[in-house]
Amino acid sequence: MGLALLILLAAGGSAGYREANRLQASLAGDLQVAAAEMDAGKAALKEANSKHDLKALNNARQHFKNAKLRFDLARKSVDGNVALVAADWVPGVGQLYVAPRHHAVDAIATMGLALVDAGEQAIEIDANLMAPSGAPSQESGPQRVLTVLRDASNRIGRIEADLKTAREADQSIDVTVLPAGQQATFSHARDSILKGLQGIAQFRSLVPALLELLGNNGPRTYLVEQADPADLRGGGGFIGSFSLVLADRGVMKIQTTADVATIEWPPYVMPGMKTPIKPPNPLQEFADHPWVFGDSNFDPNFPGTARDGELTFFNQTGKRVDGVISLDPWAIALLLTATGPLRLPEYSATVDGATFPEDVFQREQAHPNDPEFARTRKQFLAAVAKNLIERLTALPADQWTKVIDAMNTAVTQKHLQVYFNDATAQSGMANFGWAGQLIGASSQQEFLMEVESNFGATKANHFMQRRYDLKLVAEGATLKHNLTVTLKNSTPTGYVNGRYYRVYVRVYVPANATGLSAQNLFRDRLPTQEQQKGLALMDGWWQVNVDPRLGYGTSTFIFSWNTPLSGDAGHSIYWQKQSGTLSDAITVSYTAGGHTTTAQTDLTQDRLLALTPNQIEVRAGTGGGAQLPTLGF
Repeated sequence: MGLALLILLAAGGSAGYREANRLQASLAGDLQVAAAEMDAGKAALKEANSKHDLKALNNARQHFKNAKLRFDLARKSVDGNVALVAADWVPGVGQLYVAPRHHAVDAIATMGLALVDAGEQAIEIDANLMAPSGAPSQESGPQRVLTVLRDASNRIGRIEADLKTAREADQSIDVTVLPAGQQATFSHARDSILKGLQGIAQFRSLVPALLELLGNNGPRTYLVEQADPADLRGGGGFIGSFSLVLADRGVMKIQTTADVATIEWPPYVMPGMKTPIKPPNPLQEFADHPWVFGDSNFDPNFPGTARDGELTFFNQTGKRVDGVISLDPWAIALLLTATGPLRLPEYSATVDGATFPEDVFQREQAHPNDPEFARTRKQFLAAVAKNLIERLTALPADQWTKVIDAMNTAVTQKHLQVYFNDATAQSGMANFGWAGQLIGASSQQEFLMEVESNFGATKANHFMQRRYDLKLVAEGATLKHNLTVTLKNSTPTGYVNGRYYRVYVRVYVPANATGLSAQNLFRDRLPTQEQQKGLALMDGWWQVNVDPRLGYGTSTFIFSWNTPLSGDAGHSIYWQKQSGTLSDAITVSYTAGGHTTTAQTDLTQDRLLALTPNQIEVRAGTGGGAQLPTLGF
């Protein structure tokens, strides 16, 4: 905050002038040191959180203590000076010049003290989270996190009050009395207050979800789906195995982990099935059995597909759950980077994040002619998931920030999705980008999403190369779109169910789009009943075969549509990535006013395409933004 304001007091009334000269050096020094100490405290707090470093946290504590002392000295040196206070009331120069500057020093000190107190409270929250494992309470990691959340919830009101006090003091200052060189620093202080208040709002949004996840509100059962993106579906992949996790006030236990074949098998009308459920029409094009849990991952909007999973799971098992967590091998790989490698003695194997996706694929999809392999092939992923969940629930609380970071990455890359039945907790997941919902179109931006479902039971998606070419042409108030999707299937021999890719393709665009056209696809035999709010849909079927002479096969689909073009402020398109896919290449061209510009990117995550007549700016889309309590500002 570097606010050496004493020089401003040096031109007041006669008494104020003499006192200002005398106090100038000490007051300027106090404010400068206070500001420097607070900045150092903020930096140390940030370092402590990024490195989980208790020493850095103690450094932050000392810096804030020093800042508090200096801000207090500055305020007392001004308010306690009788001559200077008297100068405030000198007619003319005193009231018009000295008093506003006197108030500015007072307000700056008040703002600084409030920010320091907020920082000290944030330190205590982080100290609880970083407390070394093996504490006398012997709480498990989740229990400790629950304790931290409760403590943070109690402290958050005081932090918010401090930040509001700082904001009120800030708003009372006449910025024009500050030296030009100090106004930018003062603006930075204002930004810090706003950032802190936003952090509190985010924290309050996340807490209900974390409390619900950890069973703070009573016993909860969560269905953990282990999706197979090699058998791609709209919601990420065929659900090959699952776990049930019980949570009760921070105590996490695995009730069961199993291959999905244990609850469904041909002809899929199992003993105990409550009521056969009719599947969506596209699923009826390749199968005539009831809708089952393994195939429930149809909807690309994860809240919808999670509810479908709950429905089919209950129909087959009679078990109700309180939420659904879907993860694939890439999500597990990211979590393994946080937990470290896992040893599985029953498989004489050690799994780690660097090699896990390929390892699990080869273990589950090769050797299709081996009967024992066919019987047990999905048990490996289930075993890894079981051991990983056990490792995660046993981690000390100070390691959970690493886990959350890994989960944020998995969410951003569309390998992890979370749904809670509790509406408040689910709202928190949506706010932090974990819910997997369709972003959809708005008045400010378009929407685009291409979704594929492998309904041929092969594992071709593991070998699939996908490329998108989007051509945009502005014609008056209309934006014309032409999307070419090119698929290259290089599936080798020797994998489950063959080499072909029988794909159901969907492309979602804004509901106000016109001229919708899909080329090179077979039409639905049974028209889809699917409706997504604010969106229109183009769909169809195809099969990409491998030419044995080449070792690969290719197919191209073309989609066209038109939308209203935004005005001079520019136009944007939100391109959402399908769950379970990797980093498919994108080329975009935009022609406007006779000028064409191009850009290249990929779908490692969602993308936002911002269009102007002269360029295409590619930005990162929404990603996972959850974090355990840390209220740096």
